[in-house]
Amino acid sequence: MKPNSEKLADYGRMARLFAARGPAYYYLYGRWRLLNWRQRMSTGAFNPDDTALLQALDSTIPALHHVKAAAWAGRRHTALAGLADYFRSRTEPRFFFNYEDKPALLALIPDDQRAATLRAADEVCRNLFTFRGVGPIQFDAYIDWTFCPNGNIDWTWDLNRHAYFEALGRAYWYTGDERYAEKFRQLVVDWLARNPIGIDRPGWRSPFEVAFRSTMWTWAFHYFRSSPVFDDKTCRLFLKSLLAHGRYLDRNLELHVPNNHLLLEAKALAWLGLLFPEFKEAKRWRRRGLNLLYREVRAQVGPDGVHGEQSTHYQRVIAGELLELLVLLENHRQPLAADIIAAFSRMVEFELWVTKPNGQAPLLSDAALTDTHLRFSAASAGPVFLGRDDLRANAPPLDAAGIWLLGAQRINLPPLRPLRSRPLGSRAFPAGGYFVMRTGGDAEAAYLVFDCGPFGYAPVPGHGHADALSFELHAGGQTLLADPGIYSASLGREWRNFFRGSRAHNTVVVDDQDQSLLLDTRRVYRPASATLHAWRVDDRYDFVDGSHDGYLRLPEPITHRRQIFFAKPEYWIMIDELTGHGRHTFDLYFHLLPDAEPCLYADSQAVWIGNGHQPGLGIVPLATADLQAEIITGATEPIQGWMSFDSGEKQPAPALRYRWVGQAPVQFCTVLYPYPAGGHAPVTVSPLNVRVDGQPAAGESWLTRMCIETGLHRDVLVIDRGQAASRKSFEGYETSARMVYLRYRKGDDRPLIAIAHGSEQNGEWSPALSVDGDEAIALKDYLVLPTLVESGTRINADEHGSA
Repeated sequence: MKPNSEKLADYGRMARLFAARGPAYYYLYGRWRLLNWRQRMSTGAFNPDDTALLQALDSTIPALHHVKAAAWAGRRHTALAGLADYFRSRTEPRFFFNYEDKPALLALIPDDQRAATLRAADEVCRNLFTFRGVGPIQFDAYIDWTFCPNGNIDWTWDLNRHAYFEALGRAYWYTGDERYAEKFRQLVVDWLARNPIGIDRPGWRSPFEVAFRSTMWTWAFHYFRSSPVFDDKTCRLFLKSLLAHGRYLDRNLELHVPNNHLLLEAKALAWLGLLFPEFKEAKRWRRRGLNLLYREVRAQVGPDGVHGEQSTHYQRVIAGELLELLVLLENHRQPLAADIIAAFSRMVEFELWVTKPNGQAPLLSDAALTDTHLRFSAASAGPVFLGRDDLRANAPPLDAAGIWLLGAQRINLPPLRPLRSRPLGSRAFPAGGYFVMRTGGDAEAAYLVFDCGPFGYAPVPGHGHADALSFELHAGGQTLLADPGIYSASLGREWRNFFRGSRAHNTVVVDDQDQSLLLDTRRVYRPASATLHAWRVDDRYDFVDGSHDGYLRLPEPITHRRQIFFAKPEYWIMIDELTGHGRHTFDLYFHLLPDAEPCLYADSQAVWIGNGHQPGLGIVPLATADLQAEIITGATEPIQGWMSFDSGEKQPAPALRYRWVGQAPVQFCTVLYPYPAGGHAPVTVSPLNVRVDGQPAAGESWLTRMCIETGLHRDVLVIDRGQAASRKSFEGYETSARMVYLRYRKGDDRPLIAIAHGSEQNGEWSPALSVDGDEAIALKDYLVLPTLVESGTRINADEHGSA
C-alpha cells in the first residue's frame, strides 16, 4: 500500500496529466459525456419499432420499391413480410461466402478444425462457455448475461460479444442441423429481452463492445438467414437490432480515445454501412467509418508496421480486423487506399517476424494468448490476400477462420512462382523499438525479441508496460524466458501494476522502482524513453545496444544500458551497465515459465533450468563476491514470481533475481545458454585479463571482458563503451576496437573466428586488431574470419567480406 504522501503526489501527477491534454481533448471528451447524458434521458433513442424500421429504409434502392409501396399503402404486414423475404434472399452486397461457393469452401476445411468447431458449437447448445482459460461455465435454461467469475469483467464482455455465433454458424453449414440455428435464435431473443437497448444498460455502455457485437451479428446473419428458424419475426427483430447498433456507434464513437478503441469502432461503423446499404444512414456510416479508420491507421501504425500501443496483443487484433475489412472492400470492388494496404503489409511482416518459432506471439505489454477479438491471423491469411508469395512461404498454415474469410478462389489462386521457404532471419523494427534475433527455420529455432521502444502509444498509453530493455527468449521448441502478460485492469491496482511494472519483466530494476511512474491502472507519468545505440546482423552473430532514461528521475540518477551479443546459433551474452551516482540496490530479473524447474548453484551463482526431458536454459553470470542470487515463486508481500497467459488468470512462476547493492556504476554480465533435452554441457564464465593503455583493467564499468567456455569452444568477448576507444591488450592481441569476439576450439591457441569493430581516431580508421604487435586486420566495420589468423599477415577486408 502506498503512504498518504505518495497518494497525494499521484493525485497531483494525474491532475497535471489531465491539464496537459489540451483544449481538443476537453472538447471531445465533454461532447461525448454530454451526448451520453442526453441519450440516457431519451430511452427510445436507439429502440426502433417495426414502423421505424420501414421508415429507415432507403427508398432509392429498386429492390425495395415493393416494400416501400406496401408501407405507403398502409399494408404494413405485407411490407414487413416482403422486407424479410428480401433480406433472406438477396445476393448483394457480397459477403465472404455464398451457397455457390459452399462445396469448394468446405473442401478446404481440415477435418480436425471442423471437428473442433462442432465440439465448440455443441458446448454452446448446452449453455457451456469458456473464455480466457476460465470455464466451462454451465448455465441453466437462461444465461446470466452479467455473470462475472472472480470479478473478471473481461469474461463478462466475452459472453456478451457473441463470438460463439461463428461456431454455431459454421457448424450449421457443416451439418445442416437446425438445432444450431435454433440455438442462435434463442440466444439473440434472450439477449435482447434481458439487455434492452439503451445507453444505461450493461450490454450497451461500451461503444467498443457494441462494435464487436455488430460484427458478430453480421456474420451470424449470413450463416443463418436461409434457415427456416430465421422467420419473419426473427428477421425483423434482427434488423431492428442492427439498425440500433449502427445508430449507437454513430453517436457514441470514442473520439477522445484515439487508440484501438476508436479504430475498431470506426471499422464496425464502416462495416455496417457496407453490408446494410438498405438503411438511409448507411452511406454516412460507411463514409464516416472509413474516413476515421484510415485516419487512425495512418496515425497508429508506424513506418515499420508496429502498432503504436506497443502490444503484440493489440497488434494482432488490429491487423486481423483490418484484414477482415480490406477483404470485404475488395469483395465489393471498392478502391483500396494504397497507403493503408502498405501499412497492413508492414503489419503482416512484423507479426510474422515477432511470432515465436512455436507459433505463439510474445506477451509484450498488455497481451494474452487468447481473446475473442483474436479472430483472424494476419500472419497466415495476410500474405494470401496481399499476394505476397515471399511471405506466404513462411506463413503459418491457414486455419478455418482464414479460409472462411478469404474464400476458395483466393486460396486456390496459384503463386506467381514456386514458393520457397527461407528461414526468417534477424530483423529490426526501429520505429516500434523491437529487435528480433533468430536463426533456424523450424520450431527448434533460436529466438530472442528485445524491447528498446516507447512505453506505449503517447496519446493513450494505458496498454504500455514499464519494460524498457526487456526481452523474451525461445529455443529448442519452447519459451524459456517470458514477459508476464496482462493479468487484468479490473482485479486490483496492486496486481495490475505489478504485471505492468518493471519487476515483472526481464530487465534491471533500481531501488525497487519502476522505470516509469505508474499512477492508477491505466495512466503513466514521466514514461521512460529508450534509445538505440547499435544494431548489427551477421551470419555469425547479432548485436544490439540500447539504453533508457527512466531512472534519471531518482535523487541520485542512474542510466541503464543493455547490450546483447548473439553467438549464432548457440547462446546470448547480456551486458547491463548502470552508470550514475550514489549507493543503490540493483536487481536483474529473469522470469521463467510456471513449469520450469530451476536449480541454483551457490558456487557459480548459475541457474540451470530443465527437467532432463525437455530443452532447458543455463543462466550463467560473471559472478562476483557481492552478487546475490535468489529464486522467488508466487510471493505476495511484495508480489513477485507470477505469470499470466490469459486475462484474469495468474500462475506462480519462478523469477530469478540477481541483486547487487553498492555504489554506482555497476555491470552485470550474463550468458544465456539454451541446451537440448537430456542434460547440459558445462558452461563457465570468467573474467578475462585485459590491459588498458598498458595498465591492468580493474573494475571499469565501461569495459566488458569475459571468457566463456563450453563443451567444444572457448570464446572471448571484449566490449569498450568508453567515451573514447582505448588501447586494449589481451592474450597476445592488441586492439582499439569497440568490440572483439574470438572463438577458439578447445586446446587451440589461434581462433577459428575473429570479429572486430574498428575504432575511428581523428577521422581515420585505425587497425582494429593486431596479433603479437603486427597489424592483422584493418577495416572500417567488421570482419568474420573463417580461417586462422596468421601472425604478422595483413588480412584484406575486401577478400573476406566486411559488411
